[in-house]
Amino acid sequence: SPLGCIGDAFTITVLVNPKLPIISINDQLNISEGSTATFVAELSNTYIYDVTFKVNTSNGTAEAPGDYIAISGTTFTILANETTVNIPVTINNDNIYETTVETYQVVLSDVLISTINIPITLTRLIGNGSIVNTTTSPVVSIAASIPNASEPSTDGEFTLTLSDPISIATTVN
Repeated sequence: SPLGCIGDAFTITVLVNPKLPIISINDQLNISEGSTATFVAELSNTYIYDVTFKVNTSNGTAEAPGDYIAISGTTFTILANETTVNIPVTINNDNIYETTVETYQVVLSDVLISTINIPITLTRLIGNGSIVNTTTSPVVSIAASIPNASEPSTDGEFTLTLSDPISIATTVN
């Protein structure tokens, strides 16, 4: 400097009222049984502090624990200067033939900027999930359980068996 101070010049950047992020979650549709649905919670922009929130799953036509592993009040964090965190949901292979896609939801709550406990704007707090059946349709077999029927007094009897369980009533003609 002109007054004789020695040293190197440097710059200090101060963020004043940085733009608060908006949080949302995506959908995970048509995920096969026996796999993992990976939902993504995302901020609209990076932030200088961590953002924390709780996650719960909610049954639809899919029900925990049979169809998927529930999440109950688990805290997730999007770290400072990042914009996403993955929320994995384990989808069970229940070995039951189902004719329809089953649904459930992943719900975000208690979203806060963790260091200063300020809530942020919420746009989409519910992620929709759906599960596609991977179990093949069962085969019906028939076997005589009383094979020697005779008139007039001995009725014959047959047993019908499904190769795998099924979640709906089955009629055989």
